[in-house]
Amino acid sequence: LGDSFLEAWGVPRDATVTRALERRLGEGFEVYNMGVTGYGPDQGLLRLLEEGFDQEPDRVVLALFAANDFNDLVKNELFALDDEGRLIRTDSNPVSRFLPRLRLLAFARTLVGSQAQQQRATALFQLLFHDTYDTLPDPPTPDAARKIDLMRAVLARFRDESRERGVGFAVAIIPSSWGIEGFGPPEARPRAEENVFRNEELAAALCRSLDIPAVDLTGALRGHPDRRLYLADAHWTAAAHALAAEAIAEALFTR
Repeated sequence: LGDSFLEAWGVPRDATVTRALERRLGEGFEVYNMGVTGYGPDQGLLRLLEEGFDQEPDRVVLALFAANDFNDLVKNELFALDDEGRLIRTDSNPVSRFLPRLRLLAFARTLVGSQAQQQRATALFQLLFHDTYDTLPDPPTPDAARKIDLMRAVLARFRDESRERGVGFAVAIIPSSWGIEGFGPPEARPRAEENVFRNEELAAALCRSLDIPAVDLTGALRGHPDRRLYLADAHWTAAAHALAAEAIAEALFTR
């Protein structure tokens, strides 16, 4: 489960991390790719509950893109925390607030058009699919602490739902192109004082605290001599997919 890194923009289907992992594991293994562009861990959790467990998996791996997945949990508004820090599903989110009005006005829009409605649709599209990078400060601000708490609760729900079904759960942490190759979206450019791997380190620490097996792919990618690991749009090349598959197999499937 994951976002556009797992869905694998810009590379052939046979070169994706999931296909490479399937080949690495050998005969008798199937690896399902349930990555969707723009998805955060919260959406991945819902897809696992609604579709993923129906595939009767032996293990679930969440591909977590730490550079924006913390922020996704806040902007998507799919979950919140109760007074005791437990994860609860919200009744309203940007999509649910937009769609009823969209349906009611659909016929009228075909007759007269609605520039305002089109602008709202564009804004929703940007919200869902144009994820902004978000380096969390150390020490965390109240806003950053909220994102960390939400991530902890979402990961705990992944773990608990999987354990309840006798399914293994693990996390593969994906580093950004800024940290590995020093380029990426302008809005993601780290400031001089920022630790470019801060979010990855936070994700790994959360997994350790929750007793969730995890592999931080930063080491596998950072130490590799091939400097063509990210495409111009900051997604992985086929070489990076292959390296990630090898690291995931070694860390999560050989023990």
